[in-house]
Amino acid sequence: MATVLPATAAEFGLWYQEQAAELPGRYLCLAAAELRPGTRVSLGHAASAMTAVRAAHPEALARFAVDEQGLLHKVLDPPAATPPAEFLAFPADWSRTDVISHLTGLPTPLATGPLVHLAAQTDDRGNAARLFVLAHHIVWDTRSEEIFWTEVDRRLTGPREGDARHDDPGVSPSVHHIATRDHAPLVTDPQRHLTIPDGDRVWERLATAARRAGVTPFAWTVGHLAAAAAAWSEPAAIRAYIDVDLRPLAGTPPDTMGFHLAQLDVATVGHGTSGAAAAAAVHTAVLRQLAAAVRQEIRPDSETTGRSGHPVKFYFRHIRNQQRLHKLQPVAVRLPVARNQLSVGVTVTETSLDMTVTARRGTADSIAVERLARLARQHLVSAAAHGERAASDAAP
Repeated sequence: MATVLPATAAEFGLWYQEQAAELPGRYLCLAAAELRPGTRVSLGHAASAMTAVRAAHPEALARFAVDEQGLLHKVLDPPAATPPAEFLAFPADWSRTDVISHLTGLPTPLATGPLVHLAAQTDDRGNAARLFVLAHHIVWDTRSEEIFWTEVDRRLTGPREGDARHDDPGVSPSVHHIATRDHAPLVTDPQRHLTIPDGDRVWERLATAARRAGVTPFAWTVGHLAAAAAAWSEPAAIRAYIDVDLRPLAGTPPDTMGFHLAQLDVATVGHGTSGAAAAAAVHTAVLRQLAAAVRQEIRPDSETTGRSGHPVKFYFRHIRNQQRLHKLQPVAVRLPVARNQLSVGVTVTETSLDMTVTARRGTADSIAVERLARLARQHLVSAAAHGERAASDAAP
């Protein structure tokens, strides 16, 4: 029997925004992982592992419905009541753009599902080479991605000492091989992706500088990116927005998939504001919000454009810590579609620090996005240099 729960404020916000979205795909998430060099996993094994993990999490099987009073509800169906899982397989000669274009064309109807699609791209021998998840944001966030790849890796590797026993729900995947490029062209917003080499070293420098300034590495990074955005936006100021994971605040188990984020308006940053000052403002705002959450529920802040500044959303992902994965390596990938008016995202991996700037069409053109991306990189490298100087000063 299905479990029916009232949708959270955050889930309702996403549902409401999607109703007005002029471009399909604004509220989709894409996650990808590659098989580590020297790792061999059959397509069937990968499909079974990914399907079992999805079936083990009711949140990934959710659908959403509005009742007669206009209230949004989340319906959690048991795995046995869901249609047979279909797993897509793409050939080795397809480009990543081809794969992404096909995936983003898949339907994700909130009322019926599925809201999570699984796929893999094979190598020349037919084994799995890259794994993909396309999910509606209303059932997926960055923590969901971490949970998913960790559990898939465990199933591909086999149980290790201390692991809990996995009880597969018994849902067998139906592998569908995609042979023709009959998908529609990928509709995109202006986007620029940059990679900063030696990501590990840059991140360590950022963390060192943050500790020296008395703020978190997250606040230090966002603050300097916000200073870059303010320099780009001059003479207008910018409003900095971030996401906060509500699981710890709500007492939700940390291994729960779903959308458990609240968007917060954390600072106004004007031209000439230093990265350190912006970082301190972000750090203080986050602490204030977390303290308030003890007394009342955090309500998401909507992006607004006004005299206080242009809204800019800052995303941060740190998947470098997933070195514990034996067979998989999550990779930085972002759909070229803007969920926010303007966003700057940073992803730290094992080998690089990746930055992506995306703007909704009509908010900024490709030239403006390119300029913001370069300014953001300059400010981030400068922020890391503070950490290098700190380390040098501490050396004997």
